[in-house]
Amino acid sequence: MAVQPKWKTKSFRKHLNNKLKNKEFLKEFMLLQDEHRIGELLKSARVEAGYTQEELAKELGIHKPNISRLENSPSNVTLKTILRYLNALDKNLELRISG
Repeated sequence: MAVQPKWKTKSFRKHLNNKLKNKEFLKEFMLLQDEHRIGELLKSARVEAGYTQEELAKELGIHKPNISRLENSPSNVTLKTILRYLNALDKNLELRISG
């Protein structure tokens, strides 16, 4: 991945900070961060269990791009899908709600 010039990074951060002042934008941004975190957790669980995406896909009887989609953009993923994924890795789901 190419490193962005500092001026582009600073410009983006400034733009993002301005956008985050809008309550609706902030709400959507936070939802996307949560979705991204779910994908990171799924990927971490897979790597910790010693599976490649291809191996896990085979275990679940699905195609590798489906695993990639789950880990990179888990938007609209069902709880059933997450549980199947974790079950194949011999992992459990712990749910914590905070305020």
